[in-house]
Amino acid sequence: MLAALVPGVAHAGPWTPDPGHGYAKLWLTELPGFGYHAGDGRTIGLGLYDELSLSAYGEVGVADGLAISLHAPLVRMYFLQDTRDGSTTAHVAPGDPTLSARWRFVRFERFVAAVQVGVKLPFAPGGVAQTVYAGDAPHDPVGGLEVGTAVVDISGGLSFGLAWDRVYVTGGATFVGRTGGWDQVLSWSAEVGGSPFDPRFGIRARVVGWHPLIRGSELRGESPNGVSNGTEYVGVGVEGEWWLDSHWAVGGAFEGGLGALHRQIGGPVFDVYLAAKW
Repeated sequence: MLAALVPGVAHAGPWTPDPGHGYAKLWLTELPGFGYHAGDGRTIGLGLYDELSLSAYGEVGVADGLAISLHAPLVRMYFLQDTRDGSTTAHVAPGDPTLSARWRFVRFERFVAAVQVGVKLPFAPGGVAQTVYAGDAPHDPVGGLEVGTAVVDISGGLSFGLAWDRVYVTGGATFVGRTGGWDQVLSWSAEVGGSPFDPRFGIRARVVGWHPLIRGSELRGESPNGVSNGTEYVGVGVEGEWWLDSHWAVGGAFEGGLGALHRQIGGPVFDVYLAAKW
């Protein structure tokens, strides 16, 4: 099933760069949406819906085993059709940046483990930007496009990893405490990757999940971009990158959904990116 928006976040795992060293990434994402997966389990056809976003991620080692990182969705664009008259409206907003710190507290031979804490700040405006109508007549309203949550998220989690000469595996789980009465969420990921064929070419595959654990007092929304309260998914992604030299790489990714899809649009997600390390 290629049917969910998997947020374009950087999955750093438990490893930390040496002090003064780091990694940065700039990527462009497109989601041509079809088939909205509502909170009640229905899949509802919509009119034209498309997302474009430009995001950045960076991390740097500040001490042995300690790194800080910033994930910053720089700009997000949503194109949504009003199926009652066929008109399409573009919505442009900044994303919500997340500042995190990661501490590697275990390193034993090939095994590492780390704890990470972060805070996500609400830069994008909250509320419904445009009502979403069904594609089929009589074009009943099925939700509202939200471009931001307007709440602060505070997260904490654990990750672990095993690395061999050319292959690694990593996984982790994070509890996301959402303010403003929003649901509290469990986020998790598992990933395998490496450079098994050529040290210049890296490949990786990951599975991720986002699950509301504790129901909050805020009403759950129905926004096709998955921003609203109550969103849930299990998604999968594959990624490949080519290191042009010891510092620069270009790459791309393809992402989709596996199941448990609620309150977001379906459709494949495409990423292209430029990365650097020092």
